[in-house]
Amino acid sequence: MDEKSQKLRLLLKDKDFASVQQALELLSCFSEDDFWDIFGSIESMDDINNFLLNYPHKEFLKIWIIGTLHEYAPDWFVPIQKLEIEAIPYLEAIPQEITLCHELRELVIDGGKMKTLPSFLQKLSKLEKLTIAKVSLSKFPLEICDGPLSKSLKDLHFQECPFTDIPNEIAKLEALESLGFSEIHLKKMTSNISQCHALRSLTIYFHRTYYWRRQIVPFRLPLSILEIPNLEKLYLSNMVMDNEEDFFQRYLECSVVVDDEVCFPFEILGLNDHIQKGLYRQLLKNHHLAIVPYIRVMDLSEKRMSVLGESLQKFCGLENLNLQYNNLTELPKDFWHIFPKLKHLNLSHNSLTELPKGNWPEGLCTLLVHHNRLSSIESHSSLVLDGVMNLSHNQISSFPTDLIHQSSIIEVNIAHNQYEEVPQELEKYTSLERLYLQGNNISDLPLFIASLPLTEFQAQKNRITRIREELYSLIDRPIFSKGKFVEQERFVWPYRANQQIHQVRMKKFFAKASLEECKGMYKLDLSGLGWTEIPPIIFQISTLHHLNLSGNQLTMIPEEIGNLENLITFNVRDNRIRCLPKSLEKLTRLKKLFLGDNKISQFPSGLYSCAKLEQLNVSGNQLTEIPASIWDFPKLSICVLKNNRISIFPKPNESVSKNWQNINLKGNPFCEDFGLSFIRTSKEES
Repeated sequence: MDEKSQKLRLLLKDKDFASVQQALELLSCFSEDDFWDIFGSIESMDDINNFLLNYPHKEFLKIWIIGTLHEYAPDWFVPIQKLEIEAIPYLEAIPQEITLCHELRELVIDGGKMKTLPSFLQKLSKLEKLTIAKVSLSKFPLEICDGPLSKSLKDLHFQECPFTDIPNEIAKLEALESLGFSEIHLKKMTSNISQCHALRSLTIYFHRTYYWRRQIVPFRLPLSILEIPNLEKLYLSNMVMDNEEDFFQRYLECSVVVDDEVCFPFEILGLNDHIQKGLYRQLLKNHHLAIVPYIRVMDLSEKRMSVLGESLQKFCGLENLNLQYNNLTELPKDFWHIFPKLKHLNLSHNSLTELPKGNWPEGLCTLLVHHNRLSSIESHSSLVLDGVMNLSHNQISSFPTDLIHQSSIIEVNIAHNQYEEVPQELEKYTSLERLYLQGNNISDLPLFIASLPLTEFQAQKNRITRIREELYSLIDRPIFSKGKFVEQERFVWPYRANQQIHQVRMKKFFAKASLEECKGMYKLDLSGLGWTEIPPIIFQISTLHHLNLSGNQLTMIPEEIGNLENLITFNVRDNRIRCLPKSLEKLTRLKKLFLGDNKISQFPSGLYSCAKLEQLNVSGNQLTEIPASIWDFPKLSICVLKNNRISIFPKPNESVSKNWQNINLKGNPFCEDFGLSFIRTSKEES
């Protein structure tokens, strides 16, 4: 770093604010590349927050904005169009230097102690979106209702501010299209809101915690909202209305039926249970009943309903009915007759055990029934939505047959049901990309799965213990990254077949592995792969500490094993090895060696240089004698020699190590329990 860079970094790090002018002049000398080298944590000119957190001093914000926008700033600074001032709780005022952002379109102020907005914001003549959150504004900021801002602001949103009244002056925001008050406990809103002729969206969202605790003061929603000419959406949430009946009565009076469809003044969203019930009560009053049959859409999700009330049956013109996330256990027997025009029906996340009998509506396009307790399901095209059929989390054991457009279905989810086999019908789903079978009682995977163009597949939590070899093509070759094998998550196989899946993946990996791919390998489990010889690349992985080659068909271990000088554990149990290479003596860090169940007839002499050896297993071989030097291993504590042909065992010398814990000689012609009694004596002496 040159002297200039060091000087600037030191100046800012030590917060020497006495020489702001010096900092600005110094900053202007830097090129863009130099600047990013010094402040690498900054990703863009707008993203000042992370950097500010490292320098929590309110003056630094001013320096930063000056340095970015002042006339001393370098030419390469791009005109800012969006600025977010967030997570700065000590901010008491917006620095006036922000007015130098002549191109600013969006400003977010999130957090701070400011009680008013400065009048100089009017200089931001191109500002279109203003968000103010978690600040100490005690009243609605009238400063934004005059001057250029009144003509440019299109989106105004307040969140968690303490003011409670919306004044008449808001009508001066003639370009305002979206207005929001989130988690603000409004008490009064001016009737002049109707003069916001450009307003399309209005959000009034009270704090949910206060709503749950019933601590919200009832709010009178101005009836003049109904007079806003271009309003399209009114979002009301977590509030209690004290003029609910009047408002909804006027709302419905402004509704008309055109071409057998109700046209409401605007869409009301986010209604909590209390307000929604008030709306339905108004709908069902005699003087509004005329429009009820023309209601096309109704959302009754998350209402904790256990039965459908008789009043709902009057909405016979419904085309879209959402009943998800309730407690329904059954539907009326004449359900399909009550709602003959249904096109979209969502019954998911209930406790239904069966669907009503009878003919389903001819126009039914979508039926969602996942997360219920259904034991069976009729075949119907409505079970498929956008190429997806989801019957998961039920108790279904039979699959719908003869569905139309089978070739266009790309996803089938029958997870967590009672299927005992993969439905043969799926073989016809030639475009199937995603198949979810987990959580059933399936014991085998059919061969036709390999012919499907699957990109995602899950079959865990079943009774499958083995995968047919014909399906190996679906098992991905793993990737070694950051010290471990990373399996692609697109295919999740049965847990009980994990060992087999691991073996297939390892065989695929080492069939064409490069040394670069194996870089950093520390531990390898290559057991049960059926190898007759070890791939040469294994002996080039110098970082290996633990290597398991048990359960293969190896007849020899190459001399190259000596290249793995960092090996601590080496397991070649259950192979066909007859002799061991002399290069074993190079494994000077070896602590555990497992040679059991092979055909070794001579004790490996090359082991004596393995001074750190602690455990040795040569059981199940063809050894006939053990050399006296067995006692010379300085750290050997466990030696398993059972099931050999040993008839003579050497006596210990006087300098034998006291680390010995166990010698297992069972299954040998040698009968004297000399080894065990010695160890016992040895341990007592220690």
